Amino acid sequence: MSIEILDLPCVGLETLRFDPIVPKSVNRMIGRRTEGRRYGTPYWVAEYLSPSQKLGSFGEVDAFLARLESGAVFRACDTSRQRPIAYAGAPLSGTRAGGGAFDGRGHLSAIANPHTITVQQLPAAFQLRPGDAVELRMSALVTSLHRITAEAQANGSGTVTLAVHPAIDTQNITAGGTLRARFERPSCIMQLAGFEAPRRRGGRSQSFSAQEVFFYEP
Repeated sequence: MSIEILDLPCVGLETLRFDPIVPKSVNRMIGRRTEGRRYGTPYWVAEYLSPSQKLGSFGEVDAFLARLESGAVFRACDTSRQRPIAYAGAPLSGTRAGGGAFDGRGHLSAIANPHTITVQQLPAAFQLRPGDAVELRMSALVTSLHRITAEAQANGSGTVTLAVHPAIDTQNITAGGTLRARFERPSCIMQLAGFEAPRRRGGRSQSFSAQEVFFYEP
């Protein structure tokens, strides 16, 4: 499958919104009764703002948006929380508990249920807090992003069990295989939904919105 995948331009983008959407409906009935129904696959939406007034930065975002309009997709992340908050400020590094350099990736060893996973090959005592994110990447195009909902810490062997939201699509995301759990710039694949790029002098702040798109590879 030949699809161009871009990274966010490095122009100081601010994240205005980065949230999961869980499709659902609620029916209200006589007698104060309600029934809820969830349907479809949860997906992420995002809104970004480029506050830079520099023409170079403006042009870079312009080119990025043009390529998205031509069919490219991009790896979307929350620029305000690009790694676990306990390690904010610098890319993840260190040593795995079992040896070897740590680059922000771990091994997804088990999916207990759609909201609980086990990750191995982390540094001992690796700290994760509510609101941190983890990306489960099966391949370049098949990936799944989740928010961690409870504090957790890896044990001395570098293994941690995490509670995550939204639910994992276990028909397409599976445990085992190569390194798949990413904590450095955890991302999902998004497509452009809309943008504004005013040309006024002194008012060139560009903004754009996007939503997650799913691909399945054999």
